Amino acid sequence: SSALSVEMLKPVLDELPPLISESDLHIAQLTLSLLTSVVSAHPNAVAIVHKSSLSEVLRLAESPLLQGGALTAMLELFKCLVSSKSPVLSYHDLLGMLVNPVLGGQGGNIHKQGRANIAK
Repeated sequence: SSALSVEMLKPVLDELPPLISESDLHIAQLTLSLLTSVVSAHPNAVAIVHKSSLSEVLRLAESPLLQGGALTAMLELFKCLVSSKSPVLSYHDLLGMLVNPVLGGQGGNIHKQGRANIAK
């Protein structure tokens, strides 16, 4: 909401990365939904999300355990990040971050289901 500024949300956003993991997909789903809500309400928060949480989101995308609600929440976050039209993170930047692990040297180490999730 507009009652909360990005500066007020920054401490919360800084605490989210450990919650984005395959060890508890329900918590990961709720965390991804929170990130989506923050980016939707404050498009200028993309820089903070990029810096604090995006690496964990991308790591989760490679997980063979990712499915259902958590996968849907991740896809919604990606849609919201792209639709924010932030100069910090463009569609091509995000696409590159997603496909580089698959096309790069470690692509063979990513589980088949992880590659399918990234393709979505």
